[in-house]
Amino acid sequence: MLILHIRKYNTIMATIKYPEVTVIMPVYNTLEYLGAAIDSILGQTLADIELIAVDDGSTDGCADLLKSRASQDPRLQVISQPNRGQGAARNAALKHATGRYIYFMDSDDILASEALEKCVSLCDRDDLDLLLFDADTFGDEGMPGFRYDREGVIEEERIWTGPSLLFEELEKRVFYVSPCLFVIRKDLLDGFGGFPEGSIHEDNVLAMHLMLHASRAEYTSQKYFSRRVRPDSTMTRRFGRRNVDGYVTACTEIRSWRTGSPEHAALVDRFLDCTLDSVVWLSSPMPLRDKVYELRRFVSTGLFRHVSLRNWVRLFLRRGRSAGRGTLALMWRRLSRSEFGKDVVIVPRDLAGVCALHADIVCGYDDDMESEVLQHTDDRVSFVRRSLGRNIAGRIPRNIAYLLGHARSISVLMCFHWRPETLLNVLVYKMMHPSGKTFVKLDTVSADEFNLSRCSAVGRLMRRAVYLPMLSLVDVISCETSSAMKALQKYASDFPSLAGKTVLLPDPVDEEGLRPSDPLPAKEDMFLVVGRLGTRQKNTEMVMDAIEGLDLGGWKVCLAGPASEPFAGRLREFCASHPGVEYVGEISDREALRSLYGRARVFVLPSRWESYGIVLAEAASFGCFILSTDVGAAGDIVKEGNGIMIPQEDASALRKVMENVISGNIDTGSTDGGAGMKDSYEDSISCISRLLGF
Repeated sequence: MLILHIRKYNTIMATIKYPEVTVIMPVYNTLEYLGAAIDSILGQTLADIELIAVDDGSTDGCADLLKSRASQDPRLQVISQPNRGQGAARNAALKHATGRYIYFMDSDDILASEALEKCVSLCDRDDLDLLLFDADTFGDEGMPGFRYDREGVIEEERIWTGPSLLFEELEKRVFYVSPCLFVIRKDLLDGFGGFPEGSIHEDNVLAMHLMLHASRAEYTSQKYFSRRVRPDSTMTRRFGRRNVDGYVTACTEIRSWRTGSPEHAALVDRFLDCTLDSVVWLSSPMPLRDKVYELRRFVSTGLFRHVSLRNWVRLFLRRGRSAGRGTLALMWRRLSRSEFGKDVVIVPRDLAGVCALHADIVCGYDDDMESEVLQHTDDRVSFVRRSLGRNIAGRIPRNIAYLLGHARSISVLMCFHWRPETLLNVLVYKMMHPSGKTFVKLDTVSADEFNLSRCSAVGRLMRRAVYLPMLSLVDVISCETSSAMKALQKYASDFPSLAGKTVLLPDPVDEEGLRPSDPLPAKEDMFLVVGRLGTRQKNTEMVMDAIEGLDLGGWKVCLAGPASEPFAGRLREFCASHPGVEYVGEISDREALRSLYGRARVFVLPSRWESYGIVLAEAASFGCFILSTDVGAAGDIVKEGNGIMIPQEDASALRKVMENVISGNIDTGSTDGGAGMKDSYEDSISCISRLLGF
C-alpha cells in the first residue's frame, strides 16, 4: 500500500491554491546523486512548484534523505511504495499532481535553475500544450555520449501541431522520447492511460501520446536538462531481452491506437518503423539465443513487418559479442526456489554488475518454476536452461557441450566448489578461450580440499599433479569465512599460487527479497530459531533443553522451520507444556520471514555444523543479537557486540546466557545491523573484479 507523506505549505505558500508546475521524480537507489537532483528542482528561480518524489523501494538510504529534505521544504512530497518500476512510480505521482504544468525529472540528473521559469513563461506567452527543449550529457570518464540536440534541424519560434512536429522529427531522426525534455500542460494528460508498468522503455508511450494530441507545440534549442551517463543504468547496460520486451510492450500499446484514431495511423506506423528498425539494429551484439527470442516476440505480436528484411538478415549474419566481452557465466546444477535469494544468484549478479557484464546462470529447473525464473530475470541476470540435474555424471557432458559452443562469448567463467566437475569446466573453458577469466567460489569451512596431510603419499602426489596446473588456470578463488581463509593461507606452502588469488567473500544477504520499503516491525522480547528443526545438524534439542527450567519472564521463544514427524509432534507437545514457546512451522513466504527477523531481539543458532549459516547473516542484518555455536560464519558475525558464542552441546551454558539476556545483564541493542558484513561483501566483490582485470 502506498504511504503518502504530504506536508502542509508554510506561510510563504499559504496563498497559493495550485502550483505552476508539478515535478515528478521516481527514485530508486540513486542516493549518491539524489541530493543534487532535488537541489536543482527546489532551487529553481520559479518558486511556485511542487516536487513529488516516489521512493520505489530503495534500499540504499534514499528514503531517509527524502524524508529529511521533505521536513525542510514543504514543496517536496514523498510517496513510498514497494519496488514496481519507474512507470508505476510515475503513475502514482500523477494521481497527486496539482500543477498547471507537469515536468518529469530523473533522480540522478540536473535541471538548469532557470528552466521552469523560462519554460512556463514561453508556454503562457504562446498558449502551448507542449514545449520541447534539448539536453547535455555528463558523467564518468569513459562513459558513452548521447545526443539530445535538434538545433538547426527543427525550426524554432514556430507553433506546430503535435502531429506535424512528430512527423518532422521522425523524418529527420531527432525524435527523443525522454519525458525530461518536455514541459506539459496538465490538460494534455487527461486522456493518457498511464505508463506501462513492469517494463522499461515506457517513455515511448508518453511521448507518442503527447505528440499525437498536442494542438500547440513549440521547440527551443535551450539545453535546460543535463543527463548523467553512469554505469549500470538503463542507457548503459547491455542491450538484451529486457530491452526487447520493453519495446515490444510499448510499441504494441502504441499500435493499438491506430484503431481508435485512424487519422494517426500513418504517423504511428512511421514511428514503429523507425523505432523497431533501431531496436533490431541495437540487438546485433546479442547472443544467438536472444536474437531468436527477439524474432519470436516480433512475430507473435505482429511487429515483425515494421522491420526491414535487410535488418533482419543483418541481425543474424552479424556475430554476437566478441570473445572475452559481455558475459559472466555460472555453471550450476538444478536450481531450487530458495537459491534465488542466496549466493548462487546474488554473487554472479553483483559481480557481473561491478564488472559491467551480464550474468548468465546455466542451470536446470522444474517447469513449475518458469514464472519465478522470469520474475528474477532482468538486465543484470538471465537463466540459461539446460537439462542439468543433481547427478554429476549427467551434468559433466552437458556442461562440456555448452562450453564448447559458448566459451568464446564468456568473459568470466564462475564455478562453485573445488571438485572434478569444476576442474573439467575450467579446463574446457580455457582450452576454448585462453584469455578468458575464471573465478571459483569455495563452499568450505576448513579448506580440506587443499589439506595434503589427510592424504596418503600417493594421494599427495596426485593432488599436486592435478591441482598445481589447474590453479594456474584459475584467476580468483574465494572462501566464505575467516577460518577457511586462514586454512587456505596455511596450505599455500603446498600450493603457492593460493596466496595471491584468494579472497574472503562472505555470503550476501538477499536485501532485495528481504527488505521491501515498508517499515520493519518493532523489536519484541523474543528468541528466534530458524532452520530444519529436529535434524542432527541443527541440534534443536539443545534449545529445548536450555528452556527447561528457564523463567522466560515475559519473553517468547519462536521456533520456525520444517520439521518431520515424529519430531514435529514432539515440538507441539513441548510448546503446549511451556508457555511462551511457539512452533510456527515452515516459513516459505519471505515477507513472513522478514517479519520474524524484524520482531526478534535475539537469534539462536545451536547447530553442530554449518558451511556458512546464511540465517546468521540474515538475522544480523535485521539487528538481531546472535547466540551461536562456533559454526560457519559465526566467528565473523558474532563480534564487536553483535552476539555471544555458545559452546557446542552445552545447553546449560545457553540457558545461562538466555537468563542474562532476560534479566537485562546483556545489552542486546548495540549490534551493527550487519553493516560490517555488508561492507566486507561489497569490498570483496570489488577486489575480485580487480583481480579479474575489470
